[in-house]
Amino acid sequence: MRLALATEAASADRANEDFVGAIPNGVVVLDGAGYPPELQTGCRHSVAWYARTLGTSLLGTLGIEDGSLTDALARSIKAVASVHSSTCDLAHPGSPSAIVVALRRTNTTLEWLVLSDSVLVLDVDAAAEPIVITDERLDDVAADLRTHLTDHPSPSKAHGKERHRFQEALLQHRNKEDGYWVASTDSLAAEHALTGTMPINSVRAAAPLSDGASRLVDLFQLATWRQFMDILAADDPGELINQVRKAERTDPDGSRWPRSKATIGVAVYRIVQESLTNVIKHAAPAGCVVRVDRTDNAMEIEVTDDGRRAPTGHSPGHGLIGMRERVAVYGGEFTAGPLAGRGFRVHARLPLEGVPT
Repeated sequence: MRLALATEAASADRANEDFVGAIPNGVVVLDGAGYPPELQTGCRHSVAWYARTLGTSLLGTLGIEDGSLTDALARSIKAVASVHSSTCDLAHPGSPSAIVVALRRTNTTLEWLVLSDSVLVLDVDAAAEPIVITDERLDDVAADLRTHLTDHPSPSKAHGKERHRFQEALLQHRNKEDGYWVASTDSLAAEHALTGTMPINSVRAAAPLSDGASRLVDLFQLATWRQFMDILAADDPGELINQVRKAERTDPDGSRWPRSKATIGVAVYRIVQESLTNVIKHAAPAGCVVRVDRTDNAMEIEVTDDGRRAPTGHSPGHGLIGMRERVAVYGGEFTAGPLAGRGFRVHARLPLEGVPT
């Protein structure tokens, strides 16, 4: 088994708020969630300290195979909370936090856990394209809150003020049932992580990523996930980070690729991703056609397949509901339903006026 790790601070003058580590049977990636300096956090410790401390604890817990990854994360969150409960206000919504991806290998399976807007890419024998697992709840909350964030150029005083408002609003939705979940001070967050298993002999490669590393595909759209995995196979994670940084340097003010959590480009990507997931789950084996067109005033997405599905009359699944809600954020139009004879069609139209692409 080949293992390669890489992490890099966002800039030379900042501490690295990411953590990556491995033991013989497991890997963890944490991306510390930081906030602007003017926001109070209730904690004397830095985000980098939290990511490093939680990551180290989680690695140690992964070696114990008598519990689930959810249990391992919950125990680690609780252990780190006990370390600074006497010096910090753990009830403060701005306490340091982190997104988490964890993998654990057994003799027969690969277990995985994804919490918050981290990404796990699995290259498996049964699928032509890599399987991408990501927790979209933070993206969904951010899309509702960032209404005016892109109205002002960055950097500017107006943009900074609006970003401050945006970050404070996000904090109020953190670790709430109708919001999003991250690892912080409440071990209950672990129960809201996405989890699953894959037969170990079917997994060719696995790439746990922070949302910064995944930007090359899901934000910048400079590579497909297949190309992404090919980069990792041919080089190493350091080369991937180099390509992300190179793209960022060409767009320092975020005018081409806004860095706020949710953009219409991400929405398009998620709609296509979920549509293809539905084809694999409900219609495979089937032929599938994806069409994405941009006009002067809209993005149009159409995904059709010729597979056979279960009889109609079932309630729409979470995938279709999530796509409909994502389109509604942008005031767009969404339809989904069976085609005459056999097959299924998903169609979305997202207006471009006034939104970042």
